[in-house]
Amino acid sequence: MARTVTFESLEKRFKMAAGLPTLTQVDEFFFKESLNSRAQTAWHRCKWPELLKLVEKSVGSTTNPTAGKAVQIDNDLNIMEIHQVYTKNPFTDSTAVLLDFKLLDGYLILPANSSVSSVFIVGTAVRPTYGKDAGEETNVPDFLANYLVDRQRLHFRRRTEVKNISH
Repeated sequence: MARTVTFESLEKRFKMAAGLPTLTQVDEFFFKESLNSRAQTAWHRCKWPELLKLVEKSVGSTTNPTAGKAVQIDNDLNIMEIHQVYTKNPFTDSTAVLLDFKLLDGYLILPANSSVSSVFIVGTAVRPTYGKDAGEETNVPDFLANYLVDRQRLHFRRRTEVKNISH
């Protein structure tokens, strides 16, 4: 399991960096929304090893779209973006072969001459919404913490400078 920091500890670090003893309701909203926006950017910018997920799926056929070998991509996959598809687990088996594939109408389509019965899909895990409310993820991956707090602080300073100029 990856190391994490709590959302509340990030909020405390932000308050210290911004020189604020407390956050107003507006500042709390700003902090949470901005943090999640920054997390979304970081999530998509790189293929972070900590965010990669490996899923094994059975191969079947489909008539719509027509394909001899296909894997249905559904919510159970819990992957936001597919990067690679292998014949075996590439993290434990050095004989795993990288497969060509296409994505079409909710299916991962393999070449017609493929003889595999299952595939190992490597992709980026679905990003949760961070926060301290019910249904939100309260733990943030540690490797993102410094980036997120730093971006938050810079965005907050710009926001307060603009607010001070307009008054």
